[in-house]
Amino acid sequence: MSESSPDTEESNSNPNPEAEPLVPLKEYTIEEIAKHNEEGNLWFMLGGRVVNVSAFDDHPGGPDVFESVAGKDGTDDFEQICHSNTAKKQVQDYVIGKVKGQEVKDLMLINDSEDSTSMVLAIIVVLIALGAYFYFQ
Repeated sequence: MSESSPDTEESNSNPNPEAEPLVPLKEYTIEEIAKHNEEGNLWFMLGGRVVNVSAFDDHPGGPDVFESVAGKDGTDDFEQICHSNTAKKQVQDYVIGKVKGQEVKDLMLINDSEDSTSMVLAIIVVLIALGAYFYFQ
């Protein structure tokens, strides 16, 4: 049985894609990623990952979504949209490496604290509205 080289890209067969990769991810510099910024050759950074979406043609927001972050860091854009857990898991299918010198963030934790805070605020607003309704009856 032969051993894998440490420079080999991560296998997508990892049963837990947010866990440490089975094989280390290939590292790319920000300058290398920036070169992949046009239709048919779209890479971007997402939570320390390098994502190649050149073949992704089914984004609900249309192709402009990827074109706006092509060759750049799209983490803030991704976080602002509040993607579903399914979308967060799907990212792993397009990861080709990691950004050199950056730590890979767990995408499943993105927006979790914001979602909890929003839910608490929504419940408080509903309770206040119900209280006001019954008070003024």
